[in-house]
Amino acid sequence: MYNFRLVALLMTLSVAPLGADRQFPRIEIGTLVRKAEKMDGRRAELAGVLVLGFETSFLRPANGCGSVTPNCSIWVRFGDCVISKGKYATEPCTRAVAELAQMHQHSDRSEKATLKVVLRGVLHTVRKDVTYDSSVPRSVRVGFGHLGAYPAEIVASEMEVDAP
Repeated sequence: MYNFRLVALLMTLSVAPLGADRQFPRIEIGTLVRKAEKMDGRRAELAGVLVLGFETSFLRPANGCGSVTPNCSIWVRFGDCVISKGKYATEPCTRAVAELAQMHQHSDRSEKATLKVVLRGVLHTVRKDVTYDSSVPRSVRVGFGHLGAYPAEIVASEMEVDAP
């Protein structure tokens, strides 16, 4: 005879609610930066504004960082990233981003292009290619991206973009 309580429990655990993605839990960028060491290597979904320009590819919260976290922008690296929805669905992120950035950038190129996006991928908050003596404070350690200026990065595998 089946244990119906066990079967019901297993069925409940195996069915995710609509819109939930257990592979990529949504994380706020400010939370990521504040709890960086706990986030290294985790899969995550981040929403915000993608800023693109010369030697620039970072994600910032759409509504700012607040006073708790002064620098809550993170570097974006497009791995084998594809666009998941909309006009650019199934396109490589790099191709779609290049086209969208060109459309949204000012003619004199003094301004950076910005796009509202949702990124899914793997977070990196600890550099594996650099080692430090324990006497080096965390505040002066090298970060990610251009000039090591960002406290974390996401290696994007999937992106949704608000595009015309």
